[in-house]
Amino acid sequence: MCIALQAQTITGKVIDERNKQPIPFAFVGINNTNLGTTTDIDGNFSLKLNSGASLLIIQIVSYEKTQIDLSAVDVTKPLIIKLRSADISLMEVVVTPKENPANEIIRRVIKNKGKLDPRNLPFYSCETYGKTYFTASTTEGDEFYYDQDTARFKKDKKFLDKQYFFLIESASEKKYIYKNITQERILASRVSGFKSAPFASLASQLQSFTFFDKNIDVMDIKYVNPLQKGTFKRYRFDIRDTIVEGIDTTILIDFKPRNNTNFKALKGALYINKNDHALANVIAQPSDEDNKLNAVKIQQLYKRVNDKQWFPVQLVTEVLFKNAQISASDEKGVGRIMKCVSRLYVSDVNLDSTIKIKKKNIEVINEKGYENKDENYWKTKRNDSLSEKEKRTYSIIDSVGKAEKFEKKIEACEDREYRSNSHWHHKFRYSKDLKSQ
Repeated sequence: MCIALQAQTITGKVIDERNKQPIPFAFVGINNTNLGTTTDIDGNFSLKLNSGASLLIIQIVSYEKTQIDLSAVDVTKPLIIKLRSADISLMEVVVTPKENPANEIIRRVIKNKGKLDPRNLPFYSCETYGKTYFTASTTEGDEFYYDQDTARFKKDKKFLDKQYFFLIESASEKKYIYKNITQERILASRVSGFKSAPFASLASQLQSFTFFDKNIDVMDIKYVNPLQKGTFKRYRFDIRDTIVEGIDTTILIDFKPRNNTNFKALKGALYINKNDHALANVIAQPSDEDNKLNAVKIQQLYKRVNDKQWFPVQLVTEVLFKNAQISASDEKGVGRIMKCVSRLYVSDVNLDSTIKIKKKNIEVINEKGYENKDENYWKTKRNDSLSEKEKRTYSIIDSVGKAEKFEKKIEACEDREYRSNSHWHHKFRYSKDLKSQ
């Protein structure tokens, strides 16, 4: 549909062409201007257009650059933009004969870490909404692997197109006072199929609230943070791109462990706000691709609060439990494992009003009735409405869970998880009754 372009705001979502997964931190901009933005962790974006805008540019490392003729689309409706993956080895890396220019940028961020870390603030409070789901995937993390023309894969597709294995939601209020005095009040919690929420404790272990610790601790494994003193002996940094968003400039820097080093290393990308020498976005995962235990991927988005303090506002952690095989009750499930995706959204950040914590020795407080909140309450807490797949997960798992006694079975699995040092070594089977719904 072709319409006349006037000054307005365009919205949309950027996804992977093949698996339809959202692409976070992709640059979306107007050609030949400084107008641009980046997608959030859900691939969503919002961008103000000027009257002369004609071409939308979308680009991110590891995907082909895409252009959209704005006169050929209806900009009054949200756009769905699909990107095709590209060979990252063929993409340009900035190299100069002098010191790597990325090193100086990283050096300034490390020097500025004390100001960037929210834990160095005198106090803050915020509200959070979390959503975690469990599903099946390949060992590479692809949830959309069931494209083979076999009876087994057709059964998988029918089941996994409609629902997840489990779904967890939570809403809380977090208070912090300098010197690591933290108190979290659980306002609401909901887990598909369970009353005692056996997976809730596991989900809470997945999120690291900031990327400023010396080591990034996920599932009891400590990875060496690239943003610390002495990092250049361990990590190599390369500038991949420069993104201009209005008055802000963001430098995209890839990082990976140096050759002939041996440590728990990460690899990924750092989006550095050049104006403030601040971390704006981060994507990180273990560099050891042959890791036979759990594979982890971290994504974090930071924004300025009150135009001064950078604060984490969206966080995603993905974990592949490589030793937790997935199968139907009559199938072997070779090559399929459990995948967990945990998302956390931070809102109502308060840096100005003095925070008081009465019972400082209590870290977590459960609000009365937190497990019994109705749907109207949840609508006020969610960042977006539930998808049909999420709604079905609640309705089906809740009804079948009682008959299958999922709660006792999963609690037993959870006990084995703790006894095996947070690495799953059991096989998870999903019921025929579930698949027939």
